[in-house]
Amino acid sequence: LNLYIAMRILNSEDYGTSTDMLVYAKALLDAFVKDSGRIYGPDFISFNVHNLLHLVDDAERFGPVHNFSAFDFENYMQILKQLVRKQDKPIQQIVKRVSERISCKIDR
Repeated sequence: LNLYIAMRILNSEDYGTSTDMLVYAKALLDAFVKDSGRIYGPDFISFNVHNLLHLVDDAERFGPVHNFSAFDFENYMQILKQLVRKQDKPIQQIVKRVSERISCKIDR
């Protein structure tokens, strides 16, 4: 619940810029990281979990997390993966598939 509430705050246009709410989000993330090792085991603690401790600093600098997250790229990566049909020369395959879509005006 701590992670969920913190991320809702950090992704909000309204709350993600409020100093009080950012302080609250930081406390929630600190609690999540601290408790996650006990709840999920020591193997759960990874570099990515540790990075949650720095997310509020990034939100203070760049605004709500959707302004600077990699989610859009990660979602688009799935589209690019679908354009590759075999392991050989993936970049050339992607360029060819994109060119085909442009010339046929297919937008997916």
